Amino acid sequence: PLAKYVSHCLWPKEAKDFVVGLRVDAIDRRNNWYPGSVVDLVEEETEEGGETVTKVKVHFDNFSAKWDEVYAIGNSRIRPLYSHATPRAKPTEFVVHHRSMEHKTKKFFLFGQSFYLQCHNEWSTARAGAHILAQASRFLELSHFKKSENGKKLTSVERKIAEKERDEARKTIAIIIEALIQSDKRYIVAAVESGKQARQSGRQPHFDATTMSDDLTAKLSEVLLFLPFDVRVTTADSPLGSNGEEVAFPFSLVRTIGNYMNARHSIVIHWREKTSAADSNSASKKHTGSRQLLYIPPFISPSKQNQKLLGVPGNDDLKRHPSSSHGGFHIGSCLAEFFKEQHLEATGCWRCPVCKEDREGKQSMALWNLPDFLVFNFKRFNASSRWSEKITTRVDFPITGLNMREWCDKNSPQSLQSSDEPFIYDLVGVVNHMGDIDTGHYIAACK
Repeated sequence: PLAKYVSHCLWPKEAKDFVVGLRVDAIDRRNNWYPGSVVDLVEEETEEGGETVTKVKVHFDNFSAKWDEVYAIGNSRIRPLYSHATPRAKPTEFVVHHRSMEHKTKKFFLFGQSFYLQCHNEWSTARAGAHILAQASRFLELSHFKKSENGKKLTSVERKIAEKERDEARKTIAIIIEALIQSDKRYIVAAVESGKQARQSGRQPHFDATTMSDDLTAKLSEVLLFLPFDVRVTTADSPLGSNGEEVAFPFSLVRTIGNYMNARHSIVIHWREKTSAADSNSASKKHTGSRQLLYIPPFISPSKQNQKLLGVPGNDDLKRHPSSSHGGFHIGSCLAEFFKEQHLEATGCWRCPVCKEDREGKQSMALWNLPDFLVFNFKRFNASSRWSEKITTRVDFPITGLNMREWCDKNSPQSLQSSDEPFIYDLVGVVNHMGDIDTGHYIAACK
């Protein structure tokens, strides 16, 4: 990869030429090789002659700072990037929360639609920051709601003021993203060119991205203030910042996102209250009794071409199983998805019992007999090796008259009955989980 090439090109020949941000491979305390970054240069005195020597402090990718190691320059325990360690196959993944502060209590609260982001491990935090801002701009699109966040209906003047502020915020984000991307490109080009010149001349490459990164930080400090939010880094278990470990996201060229973020971290987009001059006029003051944030939920509507791919019911299914007016699904749509025919490819999915070889096939399910009491169990939790979440999609179901004939096998004895009465079910109880993926309570509501 490009990061490996840059590390080998810029590898110093002398101790004094090590720089902060250099990507390296290093051996940890258990003698395992891991990729990392030089995060500091440490001056130490030798025990014998009292001379001062320079050592490097290395922070390993996907590890916390407590595992940082200090190495003497020139020994075999620190080498160019990916000369011994193996690049991570998975990208850096983290959750992004929306947060604001209650004006009266001065306490933080989470709101809105959290989402996950994936970044290439070798992206600089400046490049990853551009990705974060691009996703944040989705929550500044033109409003499709006629009410404010607190449910109050907006006047046409108030809507125009809010849309103008959102438009200005999106333009500011576009300017910042362009600056971040261009700075990242210049950094990579300068590093590669410096390495080429050093190889041709046989001299030590003179390249230090710290100055470039400091210049970028100075420019951004003048523009980030115009955004309606701040980008913060906090621990995944404390998005409200209650543990005191929260810091501003570093838009830096000398730190990679895979080295800076680990599984314990999350990103918080902290939305500020509107402070523009528009709030000073009388029309806006009527609407400033509670929080005034420019956040707007993105409008999600899959195209007709993607309805089959995403499993979203088409117009015919919607007529038969009406979708929820709150953006969820009717239970009939869920049943149709559960019982649909599946195609099995010849890749180990099904082995023919006759020829003993993998074959393509089809698999389907249907009900043969219906019980007196029918219980539906919805999959409400989604988990992987890296993260887990609660599925909060709304499912609507009829209070009375749920007809299950459609999902019974056509050849079953029950399907041969002309009357629909054996297929009809009335709702008598619901068990709801109140809480999140880690905590909560199950509450039953029964007749």
